[in-house]
Amino acid sequence: MTTNDQNNITLKNWLNPYWFSIYQSGKIQEHCKYQPFKYIILEDLLKPEIYELIEKNSKISNPEQGPGNDEADKEYTTSDSGRSYSPLSYFPAIRFFLGVEFLDFLKKLTGDRLRRPADDIPQIRIYPETSPGLRIHNDIQSPFEYGALFYLNTNWSKAYGGELNLWKLDRQNRMFKKFMEIPPTGNTFVMIRCSENSWHNVEPVKADRKRKNIFLQYKVKTKQTTQERAHA
Repeated sequence: MTTNDQNNITLKNWLNPYWFSIYQSGKIQEHCKYQPFKYIILEDLLKPEIYELIEKNSKISNPEQGPGNDEADKEYTTSDSGRSYSPLSYFPAIRFFLGVEFLDFLKKLTGDRLRRPADDIPQIRIYPETSPGLRIHNDIQSPFEYGALFYLNTNWSKAYGGELNLWKLDRQNRMFKKFMEIPPTGNTFVMIRCSENSWHNVEPVKADRKRKNIFLQYKVKTKQTTQERAHA
């Protein structure tokens, strides 16, 4: 792939040919699961060379130093879970994941017309070894309908932990049953439709490794915007 191809941010140039062919065939929605809630797991989403570019350029940035400095992985915002995060500063990745073509890909995948929340900026999130992970929750109070993760962990081993687990709530017996375990393997894209049933958690990282991902938010379009109506 040439530098020009890398800079030409289109589905055809960036998406794994396997997923692009399924998208073109009109069968991509077959990879959306609906029970016990809507979720999507797409392994090897992007071409390997594109994934490598995103992984290399997606760093936690210290705002006093700016992106691209020698301490680019220095955490400057830390949550109660021990997770560190900052805005994604690699603009080609932002343009791809929030661009018209990828939104159309997600529309055909989910059946919903999606948009970026007006006040949202995609994030880099890092769980260090000391992070306890995240307890089981459903994100029902979140300001978005879909949460998506794009993992940036090359050569991740099961021994490292950090899995994203999906759970089903057995209301009769008042207990959770795990039905899916997703390792945070690099170039894997996971998307969850938030609902009362979308229970999930993140396991602690067990090794001296950092678990890193891009976090994206999407809202469902319910009405046409003024600009959309003008071009209808």
